[in-house]
Amino acid sequence: MADTLLGNINSNYYRSRNVLTGEDNTVKVLVEDELDVPFWKDILGNLVPNKRFSISPYTYNVDGNVENLTKGKAEIIKKAGNGDFSTCYIGCVDSDYDYLLKEYSEDGKIIAECPYLLQTYVYSIENYMCQAETLSFLCSKACKVDVDFDFKSFVTEVSKILYPLLIWGLYLHKEDKTDFTAKQWGDIFPNDICIFKDGISDIDILTSLECNVRRKIAELEGLYPYFNHNEFKEYIVRVCPDMDDENCYLFVRGHDIYDFMLNTTIKPVFYKARREHINDIKNSLYASGKEKGDAISHYNNNLVDIGKLLEINYDYKKYSCYYQRIRNDVEMLYN
Repeated sequence: MADTLLGNINSNYYRSRNVLTGEDNTVKVLVEDELDVPFWKDILGNLVPNKRFSISPYTYNVDGNVENLTKGKAEIIKKAGNGDFSTCYIGCVDSDYDYLLKEYSEDGKIIAECPYLLQTYVYSIENYMCQAETLSFLCSKACKVDVDFDFKSFVTEVSKILYPLLIWGLYLHKEDKTDFTAKQWGDIFPNDICIFKDGISDIDILTSLECNVRRKIAELEGLYPYFNHNEFKEYIVRVCPDMDDENCYLFVRGHDIYDFMLNTTIKPVFYKARREHINDIKNSLYASGKEKGDAISHYNNNLVDIGKLLEINYDYKKYSCYYQRIRNDVEMLYN
């Protein structure tokens, strides 16, 4: 047991504090980073409206006689392993690869065994923001006009291309190899091109992505010729039968799929729809120059930053079976 009050911050501390302050309905929530606060606030606040969730990424860590203000997934996992959490003090983390590899990952085992530690199930919150079924409506909300791009089909094709490399990445992570780590997904996505620029199409982007994936897989096959791809894929299907080649984009590193989708397709679709709508106004035969100018000004004033909107794209809840797992975990705690 730690020798200082700060060193003893756990569920007993928050339970006692709630009693002393008369705030029995308050739940302290520890998350990885400030960017995670609104995501978990949205989930917890909507599912358990009778509780007040006080969410923060910061906690105190005692190292010898030194007390440090710390944050991050490792600190949350440590608290879960120490038994510090309860219904009045919970943790929330990105799953990363830990959910899919929970039979091999020590962190995955701790997450699976601690009911007071909620996880995203998909790699991270950024993956949810890229939920394929939400992106057309997201663009329409931002640019206030209908958009002509089939995001669902595009993301499905992206997933089909990524699937075999994801299996490789999971296997190498399990084996503690560094030939293709989660952080190297950024090298696979072709972020230097985007649709509608210089004649680039979605097919061109998919072709570039597929070339990068094939090149990496060929390299890994040369390094690990003994890897039984199908056998390991059977393990993944057993652990997560809902994950397949059409939705595996939810399990690659979230920051990378997020940046890829935003820069290569979401922003270009937004800009194209905005530009076409402004041209329609300019080409109107039945409006004066002043009327056209006023209409364009009014339109521009009502646009929303597509990047900011993507950060809070909470429509994923309508479509994601993995959100339903989070919901079940929360309801097990508070219903």
